[in-house]
Amino acid sequence: MLGCLAFLIVTVAVNIMANFVAPAFVLSNLAPKYLTFRRAGLISATIAVLILPWNLYNSPLVIVYFLSGLGALLGPLYGVIMVDYWLVRKGQVNVPQLYSEDPNGAYYYSRGVNLRAVAAFIPAALIAIVLALVPGFDSVSPFSWLIGAGIAGMLYLIIAKRQPHYADVSGESIAVDNVSH
Repeated sequence: MLGCLAFLIVTVAVNIMANFVAPAFVLSNLAPKYLTFRRAGLISATIAVLILPWNLYNSPLVIVYFLSGLGALLGPLYGVIMVDYWLVRKGQVNVPQLYSEDPNGAYYYSRGVNLRAVAAFIPAALIAIVLALVPGFDSVSPFSWLIGAGIAGMLYLIIAKRQPHYADVSGESIAVDNVSH
C-alpha cells in the first residue's frame, strides 16, 4: 500500500513538472510584461483541459496519428540541430556567446531566429508530415522521422552560414566566481 502511494505521488509530481511548469515558463517568457508565472500557468492549465487529452485513449488510431505527426516534426528539428553542431560548427561551442546579445556574436540571429534553419526545417517537416499521415504512404510512414531528419539536415548543410573558425570556449568563466581565498 505504501509503495502504491509513493508511486502515485511520484507520478503526479513528474506530470506536474512536465506538463505544467515548462509550458507556464514558456508562456511567461513569450510576454513577460503581461504574463506572470501564475497567469501563464492558468492559461496552460486551461488549454490542457480544453484539448481533452484523455480522449486520445479512446482510439488507438488517434494515438498513432498523434505520435506519427509529432515524430514527423521532431525528425527535421533533430536533423538541423545535428548538422549545425557536428558538420557546420564541428562540435565547437562558445558558451559565453550563447548568452550574449552582441549583434556580432556567434549565435546572434535576426530577432533571435535562425532563418536558414527555419528554411531547412519547413519543407522537410511538410514532407515528413505527408509521409507520416497520408494513408497512401503506409510503406514509408515508419521512416518519416528519419526521412525528415535527413532532408532537413541536407538542406541546412547547403544553406547554413559558415565562418572560417568556430571557437570552443568553456562556460567556466561565467559559471564560477574567480575570487581567490
